[in-house]
Amino acid sequence: MITFRVCPHDTKEGLKKWFKISDKIKQIFNQEVDFKPYKNFYEEEALILIDNFKPDIYYASFDVALILLQKNYKLIGRFKGHYDKFLLVSLNNQKDFQNIAIVDKLSSYCVLNKTGLYTKEVILYESLDEVINSLLNGKTDAGVILKEYCDELSQEIKDKLKIIEEIDLDISHYFLVSEEFYEKSSFNIITFIQELDLQEISQDKIDKLKEYHELGKIARDLIIQRILVESLKDVNQLIISVETEEELFKRTCESLVEKNHFKFAWVGKREGDFIKPVCKYGEDDGYVDNLAVSVREDLPEGRCPTGRAYRENRIIINENTLTSEFMTPWKNELLKRDIYSSLTIPVEKNGEVYCVITIYSTKPFIFNKEFLPLFEEIRKDISFALNKIEKDKENILLRKAIDNSKMWLVTTDSDGTIEYVNQYVVDLTGYTKEEIIGKNPRIFKSEMQDAKFYKELWDTILSGKPFSAVFINKTKDGRLIHIDQTIYPIKLKDGALKFVSVGKDITQEKMLSEEIEKYKYCDSLTGLPNFISFKIQASEMIKNKLYKKFGLILIDIYNMSVINASYGLETGNEILKEVAKNLKKEFPDGYIARIGNDEFAILIPNIKNESMLIYKIRDALDRDLDTSKGKIHISYNASIVLYNEDGQTFEELYNNAVLNLNTAKEEGENVIKFYEPQLNKKLEEYLEEYLEAEKIIEKAFEKKLFKFYFQPYFKLEDFSLAGFESLIRIVDEDGTVYPPIKFIDYLENSKYITKFEEWALEEVSQKIKKFNSLNDKKDITISLNLSPKGLLEYSLNLTSDELSDKSFIERLKSLPVEVQNNLVIEITERNVIKDIEKSKKIFKDIKDLNKNIKIAIDDFGTGYSSLTYLRDLAIDILKIDMSFVRNIARSKQDLSLVKFIIGLAKDLGLKTIAEGVETEEQVKLLSLLGADYLQGFYFAKPMPEEEAIKLIMEKYS
Repeated sequence: MITFRVCPHDTKEGLKKWFKISDKIKQIFNQEVDFKPYKNFYEEEALILIDNFKPDIYYASFDVALILLQKNYKLIGRFKGHYDKFLLVSLNNQKDFQNIAIVDKLSSYCVLNKTGLYTKEVILYESLDEVINSLLNGKTDAGVILKEYCDELSQEIKDKLKIIEEIDLDISHYFLVSEEFYEKSSFNIITFIQELDLQEISQDKIDKLKEYHELGKIARDLIIQRILVESLKDVNQLIISVETEEELFKRTCESLVEKNHFKFAWVGKREGDFIKPVCKYGEDDGYVDNLAVSVREDLPEGRCPTGRAYRENRIIINENTLTSEFMTPWKNELLKRDIYSSLTIPVEKNGEVYCVITIYSTKPFIFNKEFLPLFEEIRKDISFALNKIEKDKENILLRKAIDNSKMWLVTTDSDGTIEYVNQYVVDLTGYTKEEIIGKNPRIFKSEMQDAKFYKELWDTILSGKPFSAVFINKTKDGRLIHIDQTIYPIKLKDGALKFVSVGKDITQEKMLSEEIEKYKYCDSLTGLPNFISFKIQASEMIKNKLYKKFGLILIDIYNMSVINASYGLETGNEILKEVAKNLKKEFPDGYIARIGNDEFAILIPNIKNESMLIYKIRDALDRDLDTSKGKIHISYNASIVLYNEDGQTFEELYNNAVLNLNTAKEEGENVIKFYEPQLNKKLEEYLEEYLEAEKIIEKAFEKKLFKFYFQPYFKLEDFSLAGFESLIRIVDEDGTVYPPIKFIDYLENSKYITKFEEWALEEVSQKIKKFNSLNDKKDITISLNLSPKGLLEYSLNLTSDELSDKSFIERLKSLPVEVQNNLVIEITERNVIKDIEKSKKIFKDIKDLNKNIKIAIDDFGTGYSSLTYLRDLAIDILKIDMSFVRNIARSKQDLSLVKFIIGLAKDLGLKTIAEGVETEEQVKLLSLLGADYLQGFYFAKPMPEEEAIKLIMEKYS
């Protein structure tokens, strides 16, 4: 098989003669011929420089012929009388044109050199067909083509072309044969020369070709360099004009492709271990989208030029795809797209490689090391542009932030002449910028600050120190505004002194502060002083001994929660206002305060008749109160303490009053009591109890004396066992049982609380497992009371803060699902309404963990609430407080309240547990009202574990 190659300068029509010559070769050498026309000059250039590419017979242009001679080819002749002639063509006869199209061959550069046209803008193409198309499409003004090629064009195209000049270089195309082919086929080669009538080439002609080669190469390098310099200029222009990174990348790629006729270009940035395209331009036919590039050297995807350039922070050149070893994995895909060379430029931002730009060309050797300085310049310019964009972005953001900020910003020169104000100053003062700039800050002066103030200002800033103060300024319409402002002296590099004033409008804050100060000591509902004000007034009276004798009265509205539940919160507020009004009327000389939700306090100076205090209290409170719901009569308790200069502090006086009030409450409603010194004994007893509790707790942890007692509750429908409430006890080694009232106050405020909580949750978990192992239905629940305080029976106590702690939810999560399914978490109503939003979130977290965990509101009905919170909480059970259940057979109010709670629960889809059931009559009434569960001494008292197990066995035997 003979391989035969021909210079790709012919048209399709012109190739016909070469197929005939291929047949002649077959006849002369009596062998099959492999004849493959090149697609374009670039494919020929890429192949011809491969060492092992050696066709047997080659018809070559002069520059390719010289390369073949270096491969030891034999030059056997040229067509007799044939010389290459070149035509300078255009669509008109004018020689004044801006640009010229050529194929990237040395012969074209020799034409430009001979005609002096190398000074024009030169545009390179892959083939003569592309040169003609560029002319016909108006992309170029003129073109250089072979006359032989022109002769083969269609008449229609030839009629459009105008030949401006014919150029003869005294060169031709030449036949050459490889050294190996020459040695084995020399006789037939002579026949081939004779058949084609080839003319021998002298050594002088060959030397002449070498001269043309050097001239053409010089011209080519100059033109390629000029093209690349133009790219550099474009990038320089981009540096000035672009504002965003995206625009820089887009226009850089467009310029490289459009101006330099590269095939395509793309920009990539690192994402993890890979470089992802962020911009591309040109005809890549899906190459970039399917390209995987890594920054890691240990991965195949990281060994491509782009990965290496990023990793090594240096420009990587692929001169010839066909011969480059490191292009092997990508060679086939690139050659499908006629890509014979590429260039990858890593670009830095802030001193580190930020992105890479990869450019692809259909021409081999367009990127070579000789042009590396130019490529480095492009690299530096794009890096500079990125840093400039970043800096400009910061400056733009800063300018916008300053101008749009809600801060007072004014700059002046050293004389105080205003040079800049931001929009906030304009909006705040009502002046336009034109009215402010060029003026002195005196334009804002309110005359509310004296000359001493301004002297201190100027003395400070002229000494180089900042000055801070609240400036009282005046707006254009005369309003006063308060600016919390600092003036900074700034010395610029040229020595100029500037003053920058930065401030904040605190006018509203100042007004609000005055309002807050007012309400800090005032109750907003009644207008009375609050507890803080009351404490200050009483302390001043004691400290300064303003009166030899005065009295302190505490008043508590009895069952205010029942009033709120029965009549609504608005009516409750009306009652509090009426009480305040009546107290002020009866005690015109007294200092009256509202010190709690339902508590009032009165300081009475110069008491002459103590008994009159009782009559005044009764006159104020023993009357019907006018409300929007009609007249309402209230009950109350009151405590009276007298001060007789005995050295008491306010705290001692107030604590005595509180203890006295609690004693009055214990005796029933409408009780008024004078303080008796014997009540001090209760304080001493309380201290003794606290110290005793400390000993009990420490011993309980040391000896593991904590035990749960269990009080059952039953389904009302059939009195079957529903579950247990867990109640903590300490059982001493001698059998003594300590109820929670003995130790719970100390425990929940001690360092032991977290340790106790962890134990309690685990203990209840074990009991749920144990109790349900005795029950085939596995439906016995155990509840944990998470209230901060119980009433008489204290259950498991966790603080409300603990509920918000994720560790509590985590501990719940650690329980087996069968335990979670039978766990009821109780929390008191008072604790819930302290922070409804917080409670809502906690309950949601519990339900998200397991919807079968039940949540119960304990002591329901005792809190201060409008009850609207119930619809927003993920709860299951309302526990009706025993204080209401106890009196339902004797009190219409309590019966109505329990009926209301049960009806409300049913409307909301909730269950109810009635606590403190002690009589059969209560059971019957609760049955009629529709309660779901009953609990109380009527059924069973709290019992130890052994008795609870016995009860389960009895109920399920």
